[in-house]
Amino acid sequence: MSTILRIHGLNLNVDEVLESTSLKPDTVWRKGDLQFLTKPNGKKKESSGLTVLVSNADFDDFKTQIVESTRFLEENWTEIRNIVEHHGVDCVTLDFGIELRDVPFHSDILPPSLIALAAKAGIWLELSHYPIADDQAKSEQDAPPNA
Repeated sequence: MSTILRIHGLNLNVDEVLESTSLKPDTVWRKGDLQFLTKPNGKKKESSGLTVLVSNADFDDFKTQIVESTRFLEENWTEIRNIVEHHGVDCVTLDFGIELRDVPFHSDILPPSLIALAAKAGIWLELSHYPIADDQAKSEQDAPPNA
């Protein structure tokens, strides 16, 4: 998985945001677009928005996601702050896609430097936990130590 910056709003003109930033969108959606392209009569999106890929580190490499996300916020802070303040933006979230480990107690922490950067920019932080696939867990258990 990866870390993404998600920008959305009920009355957001996503094209204006795209014109005002040099950040490259990973996905873009507009209010009224189909939720699922395979269901032409299905539910429509209720907001407009976009995502920007911040870290492409795997979902089991949370430490790299933190390092790359901190660097991304430092390098793009002014531009991100402008997006947060853009008319129609309801929320900007930095979403970490991380592994849901099969342990009795699951805990993940974020460093104060990242939290401070996000808070100063007005960005929400989200930890999205994904279960590891059974076949992936089995292959990891079968791997020799230090493989």
